[in-house]
Parts: sequence; C-alpha cells; structure tokens
Amino acid sequence: MYLPIGEPTEKISSHAVKVWRISNFIGHLSALVFMAVLLFCSKKFDWYDWIGVVLYIIGGLLLLSALYSILIEPVYLQKTWRYNIDQQFIQYKHGRLYEKHTLIPMEKVEYVRSKQGPHYATI
Repeated sequence: MYLPIGEPTEKISSHAVKVWRISNFIGHLSALVFMAVLLFCSKKFDWYDWIGVVLYIIGGLLLLSALYSILIEPVYLQKTWRYNIDQQFIQYKHGRLYEKHTLIPMEKVEYVRSKQGPHYATI
C-alpha cells in the first residue's frame, strides 16, 4: 500500500547564497535609508524626543535584522534545503530544528514553464 519514497538529496546551488545576499542587502539598504531620512526629519523639524528614541530603537533592530539576513540566513537556507524531482513526485525538505517534508504528486502539476538566466531573448 505504501510507496518507498527516498529523502530528497539535491542541494540548492551555492550561487543562490550570493543572490539571496544581494537581494537582502538591497531590501535592508532601502529600509535603512528610509530610517535615516526619518531620523534627519526628527532632528531638523524638532519632533518630540520620544520619536527620536523610538526611531533609534527601530533602526538598531533593523540593523541587527540586516546582519542576520545578509550574513547568516542565506548560508543556513542553502545548507538545510533539499529537493528531488522524479517521475512520481516533486519533494522538498527544509529546516534543521523542525524539519518539514513536502511531497507534491506529479498528477497535481498541470503546467510548468521555466526560463534561466538574467536576460531572456524575446523574438
């Protein structure tokens, strides 16, 4: 009754770590620039003092989040994610403390279209 299904063994490419770092850097940089503008406005327009304190706290938390998202998280994701694609299933597994194993039957996959590379030729 039960099918023997092996564990997913394929790793996500190590190049994904670089892409994730660049993406997280851009996102956090825009948030930090926005926070800097708010802090500047707080000083320039003499807002209430508690607003400046709150902005500094949020900025510090944002900086910690940026360090985690840029330096630690991409490596962790690349080491813990596994996938496998065969004739019967698409499966992926992730997590170290709480592992989650997802199995998708090929019968549920109706349409797949993929492209690879940074530039797509359109003719």
